Amino acid sequence: MLALLASGDKDRERLDSLIEEQGQKAAVAAWLRLRGLEGWAERYEVLARINKQDAAKEAAVAYA
Repeated sequence: MLALLASGDKDRERLDSLIEEQGQKAAVAAWLRLRGLEGWAERYEVLARINKQDAAKEAAVAYA
């Protein structure tokens, strides 16, 4: 989240481009990777796939 919030106008243009090219969910992970945050990108992708009903259980198992 901080990587997104810390972006300036120039970065915002790149983020908008990623959203247009890849869609919002994929763009978040791509943006994190561009910022050197591979681990957080992977976590985001895992959590984005988890069903809300099972989120707490699966997240605890995946990152224990």
